[in-house]
Amino acid sequence: DVVYEVTSDMLCQVFEMVVPILKVATFHKNGKTQALVKFQTPEDAAKAMERLQGEHIYTSCNTLHLQYSNLSDITIKYNNEKSRDFTDPTLPSGPD
Repeated sequence: DVVYEVTSDMLCQVFEMVVPILKVATFHKNGKTQALVKFQTPEDAAKAMERLQGEHIYTSCNTLHLQYSNLSDITIKYNNEKSRDFTDPTLPSGPD
């Protein structure tokens, strides 16, 4: 039920209301908007899952459906509307 576009900055705002994040990447897969979010600790991930599962980014839409990833890290190439790496602010914004 994605009504409004989801950006990395938007997800940062939502998740950082609960816990700090290190990285976020958004992408489209099988016609759905998905994202990967890396937290500082597994406890932070669990807290985000507990507090945000099923919550809406906007009133009655853009519902968060959260699950744990099998990935141990996220590779971020650019800091822009699709991805953000707070551990490396020197990353470029992307190709021109």
